[in-house]
Amino acid sequence: MMHFLEQPFGWSNFFVFLLLGIVMLLIVLGFVTYAIYFERKVIGWMQFRIGPNRTGPLGLLQSVADVTKLLIKEDTIPRKAERQLFILAPVITFIPSFAAIAVLPFASNLFFADLDVGILYYVALSGISTIGIVLGGWASNNKYALLGGMRSAAQMISYEVPLVISVVGIVMMTGTLNLRLIVEGQAGGFWHWNFIPQIIGFVVFVIAGISELNRTPFDLPEAESELVAGYHVEYSGFRFAFFMLAEYVYVFAIASLTTVLFLGGWQSPLPVLDFIPGIILVPAQIFVHRLFLLLAARDAAAHPDRPAHGSRLAGAAAARDRQHFRQRDFNGIGGWGRMKGIMKGLGVTFKAMTAKKVTYAYPDVPLEMPDRFRGIQHFEPDKCIVCNMCAKICPTECITLTGKPNPDPEKKGKVIDTYDINFEICILCDLCTEVCPTEAIVMTNNFELSTYSRDELFKDMKWLTDNNENVRKENNSAAPKGGAKANA
Repeated sequence: MMHFLEQPFGWSNFFVFLLLGIVMLLIVLGFVTYAIYFERKVIGWMQFRIGPNRTGPLGLLQSVADVTKLLIKEDTIPRKAERQLFILAPVITFIPSFAAIAVLPFASNLFFADLDVGILYYVALSGISTIGIVLGGWASNNKYALLGGMRSAAQMISYEVPLVISVVGIVMMTGTLNLRLIVEGQAGGFWHWNFIPQIIGFVVFVIAGISELNRTPFDLPEAESELVAGYHVEYSGFRFAFFMLAEYVYVFAIASLTTVLFLGGWQSPLPVLDFIPGIILVPAQIFVHRLFLLLAARDAAAHPDRPAHGSRLAGAAAARDRQHFRQRDFNGIGGWGRMKGIMKGLGVTFKAMTAKKVTYAYPDVPLEMPDRFRGIQHFEPDKCIVCNMCAKICPTECITLTGKPNPDPEKKGKVIDTYDINFEICILCDLCTEVCPTEAIVMTNNFELSTYSRDELFKDMKWLTDNNENVRKENNSAAPKGGAKANA
């Protein structure tokens, strides 16, 4: 890569970098697609759920389906919005997020720009996205969107300062702003990595990075429970997708930057592992860092003793929270006690992730309903004597029954002609089965009755006759009629 950077600019170099840029865009899009899937899966595991599992094998195509849906949705623009700025805001938000990746080195010879001011370049570009978020909220001509945009600007600018200050120690140690040279200075094993001498800067960088990404518990710009999705409430379709894409591209960028600055980049943690290519080590560390950010953020959001709003992290509220931690949770043992509390919370999270899930993979795994469950009726026309008792006792009058003369001249009476049930008004009260003297009507455990229209809820005799699965056991028991039901 350095060979192409040192050559004079020409058409050959232009097409090479264009091709590499397209490849990098596809890689980032793939990361975003499956970072969303991975996040939903992990959150599902935390909450004793399975997560996405319907679209594609193991649900791997769920994010692809979601993106496809966003791309083909109608593009709506509010009538009183600032049209030009409304259209421009997602672009201003996304382009800097992708351009910032140019200075991130993924291996000793794999990078797109070897800038001596790489850190400064990243910080400058990441700040531009804030303008796009504020612009999107203001141009929407919506008070909730404007509030979300202003809160986003306040939060991102506030945490941009500690994010930059946290890397000053690394710049002073290495004497350069070049990210490639910073990684080369961490060779020789993990004990030479910057997170050890700069442990305070590392912790501050991680916390400020989570805030920059608007991830839980620093999701004030979105604040779904307060601002109805915040600054992008008026966006839909592919413009909304641009905002989401920019957010997850920054997740990739922050994880990569953390790996480069503090975790050795492509340098192996032990000298005996030097045979592993750097192009494998860097993605592996990015994945681990992404998992840690997700678990730490979700654990922090779920902890009831932690402040729920970013505004409480300063002033008297922060002092009150610190006093509360010292007196009740950690008995005055300071920061080490807080770290123990965080690790204990992460332990609970991992325990929940490895526990047996209680969510059924419906409909692949059918639900096991109790025998007493009242489901859809099953009708046996051969047993019906057209006494019309079921229709007379039905409280909602949803049963329609008609008879016709018996075609056999040797037999008297009527035989069933039509038998219909309108499940739109049926309450599954089981009275029709109670009064039927011949048990021509029995209840099943089948509850699946989803349709696309109300007209389809009107079922005829053929459908009710074919509905013979999961017949309640008490209907087929050898006990006298009404015995099992009376005991129930």
